[in-house]
Amino acid sequence: MTCTNARIMKIKLTEAQYQLILEEAIGIDNFLNKMVTSYPETKEFKDMIKSDIDNAQCKEIKVEPIKNGLGLSLSDKLILSPSIFNYSLSGFLYVFFHELAHQYQFKKYGEKIMYDVYNDKISLNDAANFMKNVENVADEFGVRKLQQLRRLGFIDYKDIEVTKSYENASPVRFYLLIDQVRKLLKGKNITDSSEISEIFYNWVKVEV
Repeated sequence: MTCTNARIMKIKLTEAQYQLILEEAIGIDNFLNKMVTSYPETKEFKDMIKSDIDNAQCKEIKVEPIKNGLGLSLSDKLILSPSIFNYSLSGFLYVFFHELAHQYQFKKYGEKIMYDVYNDKISLNDAANFMKNVENVADEFGVRKLQQLRRLGFIDYKDIEVTKSYENASPVRFYLLIDQVRKLLKGKNITDSSEISEIFYNWVKVEV
């Protein structure tokens, strides 16, 4: 459940801002404070974002270096790469809302159903189609949230191109990924949802 790419304009950070976001953020308030520090204009709609986080029942947000993506949404946490704070405001918000959409999906389906794609209870084809739909919905949610903020006058992104990360992704891409993960989990004899979540976290985090 990741956001891997967004074609968006970038801005430069000061050294102080860069050092700030490199520190691991554990907790939603810490994340929101980092957001306002990097994008002062978000102070006007910070409470709206906090409300979205609460409604998604997101338990924890961490900002830390990760491999192979900009963000990762797990059943017990949302992880964002510090590099997203180097994007334009709209780019940052798109990645954030894409990952937050997965938190809503964990709330809607439950972690068991969300992680069932990685075991043998459903076919690889069905699992790939389910995952593609999950990612497409998250893409759409990210764009709709940007449109909502624009309508409310908080942001203006008419000159910024945001490409949906998975809009043109082939189901084969998901098929191969799921097959790889299933083999990994089977080799470790892992079936429990919490263990799967931990495997994903260990897979993407950068060792220091």
